[in-house]
Amino acid sequence: MKIKIGSDSLGSSVSKEQLSDRLDRKEIVRGTALTITGGFLWGLAGVFGKYSFEYKGVMAPWLVNVRLIIAGIILLMRAYMVQKNGIFRIWKNKSHVLRMLVYGVIGIAGCQMTYYLAVDIGASSGRHMLSHLEDGKLVLEEIYRFPNGMTEKNGHKVWDVERLFAEILNGMKQCARLGKIPHSMGIDTWAVDYVLLDGQGRRIGDAAAYRDGRTQGMDEKVYAHITEEELYHRTGIQKQIFNTIYQLAAVREQHPKWLEQADCLLMMPDYFHFLLTGKKVQESVLPPTTR
Repeated sequence: MKIKIGSDSLGSSVSKEQLSDRLDRKEIVRGTALTITGGFLWGLAGVFGKYSFEYKGVMAPWLVNVRLIIAGIILLMRAYMVQKNGIFRIWKNKSHVLRMLVYGVIGIAGCQMTYYLAVDIGASSGRHMLSHLEDGKLVLEEIYRFPNGMTEKNGHKVWDVERLFAEILNGMKQCARLGKIPHSMGIDTWAVDYVLLDGQGRRIGDAAAYRDGRTQGMDEKVYAHITEEELYHRTGIQKQIFNTIYQLAAVREQHPKWLEQADCLLMMPDYFHFLLTGKKVQESVLPPTTR
């Protein structure tokens, strides 16, 4: 069926299907143009933000607030041009007003303003990764990076935990300098290594590294108390000579007084958490690796 919508230069009528196709093409072109423009402006905003943070001393919370206020004003102006006084209808329903306020304060503000810091320390390097939600996506940013490695001390391979903790603090200070204060943070490291603490929270001995050779032959010492099969049955962890149980057996052989003085054992990341908070808490994932 054809209807008379209008005539082109040739005087032919336009069908519903042709009109729909033309509208679809216009929407595709319009949508593509808006997408490209949005991406360009988003990238430009990132460059402007980085420049403002690093060279002008602008604080991230201030910039976020200004950006959201300006964007809100633009959207309200656009909505008023299209709907006129219809944009005020939401204020006539108390339930809608309450939902909007809750979503705006808890939902949007939380997503835009809340940062979370992860400190990931490996055997050769560490880094501070800051994350936040932006437009429904998780954004990750490397804030600080530092080297790591085992050191030789008194004939053993150990970790320089004092320097590592100083590096953790350096990364946190970098967050402050950028105006991106994390709401919470967590630290993770390699497994199996630990620190012994006395009743006053003082470290006992050095933080030995898993590659240290003191655990050689310690598996037989352990099997004198529990069979290898029973140990595997309890833990389900593959035997590695550097597992924590063999490290503790080495301490028992070489420094038995350390175990007598020890009030608790903290895995490496939990030791750094203790230095930050003063709380001795054992995270539940790492202990199974102690075997």
